[in-house]
Amino acid sequence: MVTMAGVLLITYHFPPSAASGAFRLLGFAQHLPKFGYRVGVLAPPTLPWEPVDVSLGARVPPETMLYRVDYPRHASRFLRRLSPYGIWAWYARHTVAHAVREMRPDVVLSSGPPHVVHLLGCEVQRRFGIPWVLDCRDPWVTTTDVLAPRGWKAAYERFWERRMFARADAILCNAPHAHQQLALALPHFAEKLHTIPNGYDPDLFPPSRLPSPQRAVGPEGPWFAPIRPNGPVRFLHAGQLYAGRDPRPLLDAVAELSGTQVPPLRFEFLGRTEVAGGVNLHEEAMKRGLGESIICRGQLSYQQTLAEMSTADVLVLMDTPKRRIGVPAKLYEYIGAGRPVLATGQIDGDLAVTLRQSGLPCRIARPDDAKAIRDAITELVCGVANGTLPSVCDEARRRFARETLAGELATVLDGLRGAKR
Repeated sequence: MVTMAGVLLITYHFPPSAASGAFRLLGFAQHLPKFGYRVGVLAPPTLPWEPVDVSLGARVPPETMLYRVDYPRHASRFLRRLSPYGIWAWYARHTVAHAVREMRPDVVLSSGPPHVVHLLGCEVQRRFGIPWVLDCRDPWVTTTDVLAPRGWKAAYERFWERRMFARADAILCNAPHAHQQLALALPHFAEKLHTIPNGYDPDLFPPSRLPSPQRAVGPEGPWFAPIRPNGPVRFLHAGQLYAGRDPRPLLDAVAELSGTQVPPLRFEFLGRTEVAGGVNLHEEAMKRGLGESIICRGQLSYQQTLAEMSTADVLVLMDTPKRRIGVPAKLYEYIGAGRPVLATGQIDGDLAVTLRQSGLPCRIARPDDAKAIRDAITELVCGVANGTLPSVCDEARRRFARETLAGELATVLDGLRGAKR
């Protein structure tokens, strides 16, 4: 009988948490056993201020060893305000040690942000001599190009970043530009760096369960056509708007198209988007006379959201302004849905690179450029309505399947096993 190796995942985000970071770790837990790894996960059930989807718990494999540490709501308000994430890590220390002794992992992986979680991974390495993988779902501080800390806080974060990078046996980036820029900024850590993007599960988009997109056939092959030929072209944004993602330029672009010859369109927003980017999305839409064109539908379950993605004419992705390093996690679910994408983000960053690699028909405009957004919307609306958008390249999409990416992670873990510190 072959004995499986073990990996302990330490994270702030794992189901039933519906935070975007939870799905990367869920994918690892689901697929690493196929590559010879039994998986343990240490995480809070959820954080008080983040969304929850209890249905996600059913997607966690039953053989996964779960170690739950509740968020310390009983701790003093001062400490929780001073370090809202660090206080959980402090209370998790003893459970981490228990998990290591019980499951005896061969490798430990900590996944941030919040990057304070890496202190727990480093502690496991130090106390138990177990190889440690530091997973950066978003940059820490050295290559952060938006929302970067300043002054003493930047120096403090940089100190811990370099200390953790020096200790880690491997460092994961989730996008190619993030990898390249980190290697340039910190070349002495370049050999430790690996790129493993986020991904999607093809099984969550079964053709037998979801309506298939209608297609038109032109001289060069199949083309996208509207899901509902007699209705407006339906744009869908799934998930919360945050991190400075201001929807007003998008609303301005839609308002400029009202009364033009562009085919009818409708934008639907799922999730916590009534107050988005610091503004009230519904109120801003009403100010522009867009009450019938902009619809806020509230939060749906994960599976319901995927079904909505698969039946939209165009999916909408809004990235953080000026960010070139890193990719919004929802992009990979969009790749799974296989629909055209309207993206607002930097045209020379990881978002653009990933969209090109995905094979999806897409248009990208700067987040603050209402005219460029208007032109992108026009091209997509006309392309869908007239059947002139090329269909998706399925081979390109498969590159981002979570099983494929778990196999790449298993290769990294295989290279570390037995490398006791």
